[in-house]
Amino acid sequence: MKGPAGVGKSTIAQTCMEKLKGMGRLGAIFFFAVRIQDKAAQFFPTIIYQLCSEFPDYRNLFQVLVVEPLQELEKKGKGIGKRIAIFIDGLDECESVNAQCKIISIVAKAPQDRTILLCWAVFSRPEAHIEGTFAIPSIIKITSTSILPISHNTDGDIELYLCSSFENILRCHNISLKSRWPSNDDIHTLVHAANGLFVYVATATEATNTPQSPFAELDAFYMLIMGCIPSDTLPSVLLFLHEMWGLSHNSVPLISNCLGFSEVMFKAVYNHLSAVVHLQGQDESPPYLNADVNWPFQYFIYCELGGSMYFYHKSFWDFSVDPRHSGPFYVLSSATWNTRESYCIQGSGVPDSASSLSSPYTNELVNSLLKAYIFYWIHHTFLYPSEYSSIDPRLLQQFQHTDFRKSLHVEATLYSSPKYGQGMLDYSGISKFVSGTQLFQRFSGGLCKSLQKFDKRIGELQQVGIIWTCDPSCISSFMSLFPAETQDQCITGLYHMGHGSRSVFWYWEINVKSGYCQEMRTVDLAEGGRIY
Repeated sequence: MKGPAGVGKSTIAQTCMEKLKGMGRLGAIFFFAVRIQDKAAQFFPTIIYQLCSEFPDYRNLFQVLVVEPLQELEKKGKGIGKRIAIFIDGLDECESVNAQCKIISIVAKAPQDRTILLCWAVFSRPEAHIEGTFAIPSIIKITSTSILPISHNTDGDIELYLCSSFENILRCHNISLKSRWPSNDDIHTLVHAANGLFVYVATATEATNTPQSPFAELDAFYMLIMGCIPSDTLPSVLLFLHEMWGLSHNSVPLISNCLGFSEVMFKAVYNHLSAVVHLQGQDESPPYLNADVNWPFQYFIYCELGGSMYFYHKSFWDFSVDPRHSGPFYVLSSATWNTRESYCIQGSGVPDSASSLSSPYTNELVNSLLKAYIFYWIHHTFLYPSEYSSIDPRLLQQFQHTDFRKSLHVEATLYSSPKYGQGMLDYSGISKFVSGTQLFQRFSGGLCKSLQKFDKRIGELQQVGIIWTCDPSCISSFMSLFPAETQDQCITGLYHMGHGSRSVFWYWEINVKSGYCQEMRTVDLAEGGRIY
């Protein structure tokens, strides 16, 4: 049985063992646990000891491991006589990859001798090396696989677990209440938040019982998963998670090409996260490949293209973005951000062809759109960072000389319809394109309180060399397009964004009295002013 981390595999293993024990068909059990050292060395002696305890005649043949003693007993007419089960839970928590694979290979030899009535039940996360070992032809033909997904079908079991756990908490603390605690609404809220993940509700009840460190168990759980990643692979894994944080939807080719990952590298990185990240495949013949060019490009780049990924549970993401919990596995560090932007910048000036993509798609139209979106995303992340002080100055210098006109054209192509987005002054509002000119508008009260924030934002953009003030004659000529009352009532600014023939004009206007903020980006100032 395989399934993601925390979904309840051990619970099912325990239930099966209890039933088989009642039937007299349980041979032995072994639970791997992260806190136990030398687990692989203990595995076979433990299994043999349990078989000796269960079958006294087995003790006389203790010299050899498992298969030969059972064969000898069978020859002497003292065989087990019935199929018995041996349970291995948490194989993925054994201390090394080699040990995990070796255990599978060794135990798989026993069922090949049909006189040996041993049935092995293995419960594990679907790690790549474990999946690969079970896929060996000689093993797969004697293996039955069951997948335990995260599903709301387990909500009833989770609710029973919560009710029982909270009753135990009250009992242990000798508390009796007239009304139900927690309320039914509270229980349903927790069931919904768990999203089918048993480890979440186990953590919630533990947090209630020992509130001093409510996330300790869950943190340890995720630290175990991240701690198993080889040190030379970890930076790529953190980059991968950082990119999942930045994008609202997670298309596989989009993330791969943003980071310069080949298909092989992407799969190698993903394999280390398969316990917490779900990879959802895509229809091999999606309808948009033959679609009209008016198809909403960004939709299939976001949601359809080449499959998509999502976290099995939000708690892992909360862990990853909080350095207090994730420590060395914090994904939003300035080092990871700079590495990520370095990857993107290197690809921004590459010709727009499939050969320039690290993981090209099978359709040239799709490849050109991938290139377009990656170029747009580079500009978006550089224009809206959390703080410029954490960015490598060399990257900023490279960014200043990228093609801002191309970026504007690309965004107009990808987002031909009005959309809710973010303005350069860091306000959310409605953005739309008219004949290649971007218009942004936000109506909001309390703008006067944000003027200091606007000044700081503009100062940062000037300081890092992304914008620079237009000359006075240009400003005067442009402002003459507007009525005098607009100039009197508004705070305005007109800047170049970028340098030389690759730059665009950026105009912003704030009317504190009327409570609106408007912006414009355009290549042709006269035409843009007319549209504005």
